[in-house]
Amino acid sequence: MGGFTSFAPVWAGRECKTRTLIHDSNAIPGRANKLTAKFCDTILLGFEECGAYFAPEKAKRTVGTPIRSALLKAAQESMEDPHKFFGLS
Repeated sequence: MGGFTSFAPVWAGRECKTRTLIHDSNAIPGRANKLTAKFCDTILLGFEECGAYFAPEKAKRTVGTPIRSALLKAAQESMEDPHKFFGLS
């Protein structure tokens, strides 16, 4: 999923001549993902706008951000209006 822990496996994959990729779920990527992306074949994005922060020649694909099925189920079961819940107009 990217971040500082992804650099070592991406580097190892590159050394083994295996295709590599990272996934960034943020709207603005962190430094670790920007560095690691230089060694990746493809960058998967949670938000299309995030792609502007990576080199234009890099392959990018917007795939969204995966969530656990339990979170999706809880969101579907909770029909309370979020504006009312947070007291927003």
